[in-house]
Amino acid sequence: MESLFRVRKLSDTEYELIPFKEQETISFKITEEELKAIDQIAKQLGMTKSDLIRKAIYEFLKREGML
Repeated sequence: MESLFRVRKLSDTEYELIPFKEQETISFKITEEELKAIDQIAKQLGMTKSDLIRKAIYEFLKREGML
């Protein structure tokens, strides 16, 4: 079985290989203000918007005892 990875930039000289897990695609609507905030935070943290949202959902589910 072939392993697939995505690359996340940690700094100008550091990268991290992250194995892909099987994932589903979802769609939802947010306000323009929320999107701008997500864009800004993701850029500050060096993350993609998807990674930021995934992390937020993961942290919420973990805090609620669902994971």
